[in-house]
Amino acid sequence: MGKGDPMPKHKVKTKKRPSKKLHLADNDRLLSELQRMIEGGHDKAHIAQSLTSWYLDHKSWTKKQLDYVKVLVKMPKVKKVVKAKKYHLYAIASKSEVKLGFSCDISKRIKTFQTARADILTCDWRYYVGREEAEAKKQEKRLHRFCKKHHIRGEWYKPECMILVKQFGVKEKIERDFKQEEADEQIINGIPENF
Repeated sequence: MGKGDPMPKHKVKTKKRPSKKLHLADNDRLLSELQRMIEGGHDKAHIAQSLTSWYLDHKSWTKKQLDYVKVLVKMPKVKKVVKAKKYHLYAIASKSEVKLGFSCDISKRIKTFQTARADILTCDWRYYVGREEAEAKKQEKRLHRFCKKHHIRGEWYKPECMILVKQFGVKEKIERDFKQEEADEQIINGIPENF
């Protein structure tokens, strides 16, 4: 080789990778999973239908389609149902103060407040107010007004407020229970004797 002549090109031998063809049983399993998605009303059923039609027409999927099918059949069949929150008013008490507020997870609230305090906090009272945050806020304000003569700062009150707190909502509960008893009585009285 002379000066300026290009270097000869050497062929680098590489091992051939075996092609990742699916066995017939794997294709049948994927097709049956797609069919279940279509029949089950999955939110991606229209895509499953399209991929199934492609496979039936062409007897195979492209690599991208195959990868997508594998991901698609692993998707959850049913959307996750979000559990409705249940809001409670609470009285978290220490020796010297009581915190009045609302939460859907009172034990978590106690842990949050406990990290900044040396004395032990406990939930001395809870009152269910419903599933709507707006209603919980409304009831919390009502509770704060009910106990305002014991107010210290923010949502913290003197321990003497617990006498009032335990009376909060009692009237409404008695009225609610009375209405339920009347409704039950009407149902019982409406049932024929020979039933």
